Amino acid sequence: MPRIEPLAVTTNLLDHNQKMSKTYLEKGIVIVGLSLHSGRVKGVNMCPTAVRLGLDCLKLCLKYAGNGRFKVVQNARYWRTVELIESPATFNAKLDADINLCQAMANKLGVKFAVRMDVLSDTGKGIAMARKYPSMQWYDYTKEKNRF
Repeated sequence: MPRIEPLAVTTNLLDHNQKMSKTYLEKGIVIVGLSLHSGRVKGVNMCPTAVRLGLDCLKLCLKYAGNGRFKVVQNARYWRTVELIESPATFNAKLDADINLCQAMANKLGVKFAVRMDVLSDTGKGIAMARKYPSMQWYDYTKEKNRF
């Protein structure tokens, strides 16, 4: 397995964190994720179960963990989320381009590739993307029982 930076390409929306990088180094799987803002943005609830049930997880959310403690990272997540809400067609085109670019990089390296949607949010977007790209490995996080 090549010893390189797991995401050595520039993407518009997808990124990786230390845990994802560790998986690459240990298992040879390039993992990228979509880190949107959690909670409410422009009147849209990005974590419906947390708000609906009044869960305290928004106070303890991982959005501040690791590099999330930096304002520039928080701002990037916020503006990605705003683009998803206000310009979904543009957002989806960028997401498709990112997925294809990362898949090509993984193919070139000869390693597996996986995408984690909803790293910090709970939008359910992963289901639609998994249907659109059925040959790719996907995983998602949700508290929504109807998605199981």
